Amino acid sequence: MFPRHLGIAGKLALMTMGGAGFLFLAIVGYGYFSSLRAVEQEFRSRLENLGEATASKIRRIPRVAEAVTQDLATALRFFQPSPDQVPEMLRRLLAPHPEVSGLFVGYARKPKDPVLKNFCPVVFREGEKIVFQNLADGADWIVTDWYQLPLQLRKPVWTEPFFSGNGNDGRIVVNYSVPFYDDHWKYVASIGASIEVHWLTDVLASLKVGDEGYVFLITPNGTMVSHPRGEWIMKETVSPWPRKRATGRSGTWGARCATESGAWGALPTFARGIGT
Repeated sequence: MFPRHLGIAGKLALMTMGGAGFLFLAIVGYGYFSSLRAVEQEFRSRLENLGEATASKIRRIPRVAEAVTQDLATALRFFQPSPDQVPEMLRRLLAPHPEVSGLFVGYARKPKDPVLKNFCPVVFREGEKIVFQNLADGADWIVTDWYQLPLQLRKPVWTEPFFSGNGNDGRIVVNYSVPFYDDHWKYVASIGASIEVHWLTDVLASLKVGDEGYVFLITPNGTMVSHPRGEWIMKETVSPWPRKRATGRSGTWGARCATESGAWGALPTFARGIGT
């Protein structure tokens, strides 16, 4: 409603100014929201690239563990070392791979060759040294996950992370283990490699997700294995894992690394990650 004393010219001027103002606001609003979407898209793209690059780093070390385990299987099959020769063979296989913290061979309780009875050779890094130990001297290795799971499932497995050493003061370790058979497909041993999880913590700690974001890592069962709050590691759990987020791209490892913005990257099956 225009004032009665306002002439036609004034009314036209007000209508023109109002239309121009509305058009200006529309243009400004469109530009603002377009810019906001562009910034969000750029941020999402940067996080996706960061996630893929990080996933590549994370995938490399488990693949080294798998390759060393394959080398171990080949050496056992073709050289058939005696118990006295196994420790040195394990040391030579482990030495050139600093990413791997240990190698193990868990022979069956009743092996075909009697000299292998009560023999579970393990080598592991202790500082700059590679130390040998026969687990059969003080532990029942056949009840461990790394022995039983490959035996029962008849396929390679990654175990859940666990503390290696003296309780919670030990190192967080995960094992890659495969069943080893003789030429007649008779089970001989569970063999594999150990890797420490601290390298994952180092990689994830270097990631920056916005101003306040961070990345943490959980196992498929929801146990924290890497988090900025160290007191949560191996103590806090996240359950249930939001599986609905893991739709879309499929990876060789079947797990995902995610951020709240939706950046994904494949991880080893012993771990699932999400950033907040």
